[in-house]
Amino acid sequence: MPFPVFSSACRNWCCFASLCVLSWIGFSDCPLLYAQQKPQPKSAEKRPAAPKPAPSTAKDPVEAHYQAAETFQLTADFPKAEIEYRRTISLALARLAAVRTLAGDERNAIELLEAAVKADATDLDARMNLAAAEFQTGDLKGAKDVLLAVLAKDEGRPAARSLLGKIFFMEGDYNRATEQLQTALAAEADIDIAYSLALAYLKLNRVQEATNVFDEMLTSLGSSAELHVLIGRAYEDGNQLELAAVEFQKALALDPAAVRAHSYLGSVLLRQRGEAALAEARQEFVAELEHNPTDYPSHLNLGIIHSKKSEFALAEQEFIKAAQARPESAEAELELGRTFSAEGKLAQAVKALEKSVELDASSRPAHAALATALDSLGKHEEAQREVEIARRIETAEGASQAKPSAVLSGELRDRMKARGSAEVAPKVPPAYMAGLKEALGNSYHNLGVILAQRSEYAEASALFADAGKWSPGIKALDRNWGTAAFRAQQYKVAILPLARHVAASPQDSAARQMLALSYFMTEDFARAAESFRPLLAVLPDNPSLLYAAGVSLAKSGESKAASEIFERMIARNPDAAEVHLFLAEAYADGKEDTKALDEFLKAIAINPKLPGANYGAGMVELRKGSLDEAERYFRAELSVNPGDVSSEYRLGYVLMSQRKLSEAVPLLSDVVGKRPSDADAHYELGKALLENGDLKPAIARLENAVRLKPEEPLAYYQLSLAYRRDGRKGEADAALGQYEKLKGKRSASAGSERNEANN
Repeated sequence: MPFPVFSSACRNWCCFASLCVLSWIGFSDCPLLYAQQKPQPKSAEKRPAAPKPAPSTAKDPVEAHYQAAETFQLTADFPKAEIEYRRTISLALARLAAVRTLAGDERNAIELLEAAVKADATDLDARMNLAAAEFQTGDLKGAKDVLLAVLAKDEGRPAARSLLGKIFFMEGDYNRATEQLQTALAAEADIDIAYSLALAYLKLNRVQEATNVFDEMLTSLGSSAELHVLIGRAYEDGNQLELAAVEFQKALALDPAAVRAHSYLGSVLLRQRGEAALAEARQEFVAELEHNPTDYPSHLNLGIIHSKKSEFALAEQEFIKAAQARPESAEAELELGRTFSAEGKLAQAVKALEKSVELDASSRPAHAALATALDSLGKHEEAQREVEIARRIETAEGASQAKPSAVLSGELRDRMKARGSAEVAPKVPPAYMAGLKEALGNSYHNLGVILAQRSEYAEASALFADAGKWSPGIKALDRNWGTAAFRAQQYKVAILPLARHVAASPQDSAARQMLALSYFMTEDFARAAESFRPLLAVLPDNPSLLYAAGVSLAKSGESKAASEIFERMIARNPDAAEVHLFLAEAYADGKEDTKALDEFLKAIAINPKLPGANYGAGMVELRKGSLDEAERYFRAELSVNPGDVSSEYRLGYVLMSQRKLSEAVPLLSDVVGKRPSDADAHYELGKALLENGDLKPAIARLENAVRLKPEEPLAYYQLSLAYRRDGRKGEADAALGQYEKLKGKRSASAGSERNEANN
């Protein structure tokens, strides 16, 4: 079975960053000048047939797809333009992810790749890159989910099966790993896939099949020290120690300085023969350090050998060197602490063991050793804490399954990543990065325009937001974004881009209207009035628009200007019931009850079935204390608008006040069913039930009321009455105490506000 050269392994081992960087060569000399939205033809009759985009002479696919998208959009072939813009976005984001990966920012790289997959769900390469990045960061489940989605669309992808096989391997599912890797290898002869398959065979104790794969690798690639080391590591991980030792010896025969061959051989000898091999293993570790003086395993193992022979001073030196070679190693600090303990250097032992625990809090041996050292120093309480921690860890270890120790092609991966960084990752040209960001910004923007033309405003708004992240200087962006958000009723989102656009283009009255209405819808009446003010003389005769302007002005203290707007509404629409309703609501909001009731009645006279008119009149009468009139209007509203929750609640409240409990309770019960988080409804229903003598349900409703609105004192008072009638004196006293406490706070707050007003 032939295999390609070593560099092919990079493709399957998540080094997508290096591959992306390869395509920059030559492209950086050709700066991108991405156009923004081009004008569309004015009439469909004169529109030419959409030509196929001419093949791009540019080598870079990002530029080629962008140019194709522009051409399709210019000729109004929007479906094809959308496809090309989405592919442009996906490719550009993958490039930026590659840059972040090379910079070591894997989290940001994953976010970029997730955005790439979201932008173009058909781009399986983007999904593969995402799976690879998640695998690299240890998110095996995330990577597996992505790979399964890829294979559902294209089951013949060897790279997907290879990576999925590695994930199954890491999870200890060696049978499924073997299945995936065999399929991948049958489709593509690759050294990395073959090596991983051999590892899986060894985990299943299928030694001969693994040996056959290794023989084919040697035949294809030729015998080399590096390859024998890799094979030896696989045998070692598969617990075939004798075969591992043979491979390391073959590597040393070819190259006595083969990296880590001596170290690996020494470790295998110790595992094979234990203390009988101390001398021979020591020679291997010393030999390794002669040409690789910072080799961590060699220093660590030499320290252990010296410690076993009670050569503590020499052991100390080796463990210190091991810790220097790998500062993140908890094991080096653990062995150093044990050595200090054996020498009676307890203070130094505690320091080293605390460092070991700091580096790996889940190490039971480190906690146990620290406990012993602390106890010897007389720090018995601290020692006991460490003993308890060690016991908890031991219990947890017994309950959990040990994770498999997977070599996979670790050394091969490290080698290829190092080669990629050294040979393939040039400094990214600033012009290239600027071009990518501009391509992303314009692609997101133009794609947003296409979706907005289809009235998919929420999706368009999100795309415009993405455009702003990458290229905020696009001329039409803020207006398009604000308009899409406004039409999607995302008023809070619309405000910022519309405000920027209006500041830059104050003559754009349509944008100013949308901005003013967005402020109004978010109840920022002062800014709404400020935005409406320059438009008052030219506002169109739209009742809703005039109403918003009038209310905003009224709430901002400009009663004269508000009255003029309201008078204009009536003058232009005297027979429109809705206009009288708008005006009535504005008057009611300003507590001008006489004017409000007059306008509500006019609205009812014009259209007796207008929803909201009777309710508004009822609220005015309720505020005046005219309960009979309020009842009449709320009942009228329910006849026009059956099931209206607000009307049911208000009518129930009025009936309660009139002590018509048999009618009030069903209404309030219906309100609670429809609005279970309404504390006031629970309170009124609980109060009605209490007056009706239904203690248990009354208590339940009142308890809900205080839970939903714990700052309301009256609910606690009613609850205290209910508890007391139910014989629960202690709870009644507690509820009454809470009532008095909250009432006192409210009185103090009101007094403070009066003082401030007087000052």
